[in-house]
Amino acid sequence: MGNQPQRDPNRSINYKVFALMNRLHLEPNPINFELMHEILSGANPELRARFTKLGRSITQKQLDELAKEFLPHHFGDSIFDKSTTTVRDDLEDLMRSLEQSRRDLDEYATQLSTSSERFRSMDPKDEKAIRLELTGLAALTDQQKLKGQATLGVVSNKLESVRAVAAEVDDVQTAKFTHSASGLGNRRAFNKRMASLFAEGSFPGEYSLIFGKISGFDFLDRADAIKPKEALLARVGKSVSAITTDDDFGGWIDTPHIAILLATAEESEIVRLVGQVANQLQTALKNLKTQSPFLPLLSIAFGASTTYSAKNAASMIQNTEAALAQAIDKSSLKVVIFGQTTSDMEGGKDYRLYNGGDTYL
Repeated sequence: MGNQPQRDPNRSINYKVFALMNRLHLEPNPINFELMHEILSGANPELRARFTKLGRSITQKQLDELAKEFLPHHFGDSIFDKSTTTVRDDLEDLMRSLEQSRRDLDEYATQLSTSSERFRSMDPKDEKAIRLELTGLAALTDQQKLKGQATLGVVSNKLESVRAVAAEVDDVQTAKFTHSASGLGNRRAFNKRMASLFAEGSFPGEYSLIFGKISGFDFLDRADAIKPKEALLARVGKSVSAITTDDDFGGWIDTPHIAILLATAEESEIVRLVGQVANQLQTALKNLKTQSPFLPLLSIAFGASTTYSAKNAASMIQNTEAALAQAIDKSSLKVVIFGQTTSDMEGGKDYRLYNGGDTYL
C-alpha cells in the first residue's frame, strides 16, 4: 500500500463545487456554479460570510439575491440589456423609415394616376402640353427614386447595426466561456458541461473525463517566462482541439490544468487520444526547456475515468482526480484510468473499468 498515492485532503475546487451543489440540492445552473466557486475558493470573503449566515436551509431566491449583488455581470445593464435597447431603437427607426416610404409610394401612385387621367383628356396634337406633363412626370419619378435610395440606405445601415450587435453578443458569450490564452473552454464552461452531462439524473451515456496536470507549471508565472507560457498554452489548445469534436469538451480549467470530456468510454480510444495529446505536449515541454534554459524540465501526467464508475458529476471528478494522482505518483506519460491495479500495469493490461461501489451498473 506504500506505493499508492495519498489522496490530497484539499480536493480540487471543481470537485468541492459539484459536491456542495449536490449536497444542498441546488439548481444546476451557471450562476449557482460560479457563486459556489467564489464562496469555496475564498476569493470573496464578504460573499462567503454572507452565505454562511444563510444557515442550512438555503433557497434559490436567497442565492439569486447574492448573485445579483456579487455577480452583477449576470444581471442588470449587461451587454444583453444594451443590445436589446440598441436593436429596439434600430428597428423603430427602420419601421419609421419604411412607413414614410409607404406614404411616399402612395403619394407617387396618386400622382401617376392623376397624370394618367390628364393624358387621356389631352389633345394628341398639343405637343406643348404633352411635353410639360412628361417633364413633370419625370421629375416625380426622379424624386421618388431618390427617396427610395434614401430608404434603402437607412435599411442597410440599420441591418448592419443589428448584425454588429449580434456579433458583439456572440463575442461576449464566447469570451465568457473561453480561456483566452489556449482558446479552449474555461472553468465556467467546464462546470456548465459537466452539469448538463448529469442533468437528467440518469446514466448520461458513454463518456470519459480526463484531467492533465503539468508539474512545475508555476515556474512559468515568473516575469521572464511570459512568452514561453503563452506558447505552451497555445500548443495545449491546438493539441486538445485536435482530438475533440462538437460532442466533446476541451478546456484549461487551472486546477488541474487540462480537462477533456470525450464522448466515448472505449478503453483503447481513451489511451489513443490522450496519448496523442501527451506525446505532443511532452515534446513541447522539452522544446520549452531547450528554448528557455532558465526553466526546469516540466512534465505532464493524465488521469481518466468514465461514466460507468460515476453516479454524478462530483464522483466523476473525484475518480478522475484519483487517477491523475496515481499517474503523477508513477511519473508515467501513459494515461491512468480510474480502477487501474498494479497487476493490470505489470501484466501488460493498461487498465480496466471499475465496477464496484455505487454506480449506474
